Amino acid sequence: MPQTVEILMEDTPGALMRALNVITAKGCNIQSISVAPDAERPGVTRARLVADVEPRLHQRVINELNRLVQVLRAW
Repeated sequence: MPQTVEILMEDTPGALMRALNVITAKGCNIQSISVAPDAERPGVTRARLVADVEPRLHQRVINELNRLVQVLRAW
């Protein structure tokens, strides 16, 4: 079932790759990704992605994303 995940992260090399690795490591297929600089905060990037995440894994993925150093907030 497609789930939307939003991530605010530092605009640093490799930050997006690390976040996507958390999702794909759970065996989830990413359907779409939208990434853009956050208009209100310089140096921060907002990523919105749609992935086939099982409902039982959704909160686990969010918790693991929030543990990454470059991620400011995931929901």
